Amino acid sequence: MRAFTAILAAAALTAVATPTLADTAQDFQFYTLGNLNLNGQTLNGRVAAGGNAQFSSSSLMGAGSSLVVGGDLTYLNGGTVANGALVGGSSTAPGYLPISAGQSTLPVDFTTENLRLKNLSTTLAGLETTGTAYVQWGGLFFDGLTSGLNIVTIDASQLAGVNWLGTNLATGTELLINVTGNTASLGGGLHSNAASTILWNFANATAITAGGVSLGGSILAPNAAFQGNSGTISGSLITGSFNGAISFGNSGYTGGLLAPSIAPALPGGGLGSVAVPEPSVWAMMILGFGAVGAVLRRRRAPDALAA
Repeated sequence: MRAFTAILAAAALTAVATPTLADTAQDFQFYTLGNLNLNGQTLNGRVAAGGNAQFSSSSLMGAGSSLVVGGDLTYLNGGTVANGALVGGSSTAPGYLPISAGQSTLPVDFTTENLRLKNLSTTLAGLETTGTAYVQWGGLFFDGLTSGLNIVTIDASQLAGVNWLGTNLATGTELLINVTGNTASLGGGLHSNAASTILWNFANATAITAGGVSLGGSILAPNAAFQGNSGTISGSLITGSFNGAISFGNSGYTGGLLAPSIAPALPGGGLGSVAVPEPSVWAMMILGFGAVGAVLRRRRAPDALAA
């Protein structure tokens, strides 16, 4: 445990001393490991797709490079890409859009990052719970929440009947909700006053459907095909692939659980024999990684303004 913490602390210090220029999923409000098909939306945060991407009547307003695509890009029925798109493959889009296609080097190493996200999701799913989650009166409630990092688990089948989130989180509190099950259906109003520090982790889900949802928090579902029929996510979305429509709040995930040093990409995709820290250790590390992220974002700012 101590060795693991020391290694991560060293990694954090190294990151401050020699910051990497590579972007990771935490730098985007919407990230798909594979293909992305989005219809009629406006996003204030950055978007990245590891596979092919298609947009219809959509406006992407994120700072820096608003859009990064590993495969081919198709842009239909007009729209906006406020700060440009970097595309690894070909582009079929109106000529007025600032799109740079055929890029051999992209800000995101999708192969490495996608592997890291899958490892991360598995790692988070294996953490010991610190509280409990239960459904009552149509709402999702939590017991045992304290300041710092809180971890609960709930089965995806229970979310189908949930229409509201019955909790208010104290300032400085992070909540990890590990959702078990292979499929999930999201609907209803799952609001929270601390949406920016709530992470819903669907480690095993292969299919997620959202219809009329108002979700407080961010979603990590690297293995899932996400069908968006309607709704809003007040946070970030990381998923295997996406099809449909979904809107986003003004801010993405600001917690520490998506930090690159939490679960680095390992050869072969395995987690090795790395010990999982206790929640109290996670809380301290998250604060450190949050500071590292702030430094890196400040150092990237001149580049973003120059882009």
